[in-house]
Amino acid sequence: MTEKITRRGVKVPNEYTADFLDQKIIKFYASRNVISISASEKLSNVLNWLLTNGTRHHTFPVLENYKVVGVITKKDLEDIDKDENSTIKDIISNPSVVLAEGNSNREAADLMAEYGIYSIPIVENFNSIKLTGIISRHDVLRARKEKIAESKEFE
Repeated sequence: MTEKITRRGVKVPNEYTADFLDQKIIKFYASRNVISISASEKLSNVLNWLLTNGTRHHTFPVLENYKVVGVITKKDLEDIDKDENSTIKDIISNPSVVLAEGNSNREAADLMAEYGIYSIPIVENFNSIKLTGIISRHDVLRARKEKIAESKEFE
């Protein structure tokens, strides 16, 4: 079968390898120190906090009763054209993309690419949607960097 496909001009790999990112579970790479925002928090308070404290984080999970109900980014907050008395829940429009602790780095990378996002909240499980961490592109790349370093050791 492979020979027939090759004759048709389709490039067939000579060797198959397992996807490294698919083997790495996100709970070991996710950041646990997550800055989240309460859904009931007033926009004016959040904007004031950002101006006063600043942060290197760009994505903030929005929580209601300790459960993820959405995500808001620094850019969303900067570009906002709402009344400052609005709550954060009034601003978020879409439910958040979340992953469970047992998902792989490959699944995280695929969702980031598909939705054009830079980080994904991690939940205990999909039933409780209780926030346990956040995984960013940097975290996924750290897993890949480990594989590269490991490969260089065997050269």
